[in-house]
Amino acid sequence: MRHDPVVAVETRRLKALYIECGERDQFNLLYGARRLVRRLNELGIAHRYEEFADNHSGVDYRIDESLPFLAQALSG
Repeated sequence: MRHDPVVAVETRRLKALYIECGERDQFNLLYGARRLVRRLNELGIAHRYEEFADNHSGVDYRIDESLPFLAQALSG
């Protein structure tokens, strides 16, 4: 359980947290991502969450969204 992101977020300090998931994720990761985001909101932990109209595969184009956010957080 200590490796479960929903549990681990209560004890870890993060510079940034970016979560995204396709609305048609074939592994159903969307539901876990939503659960994690609910917990982050309950704990008041800053994060960025995006759902996009795609599945789990071939989403390299999403790097244009995530990489600038993470680079800024790590450099600041």
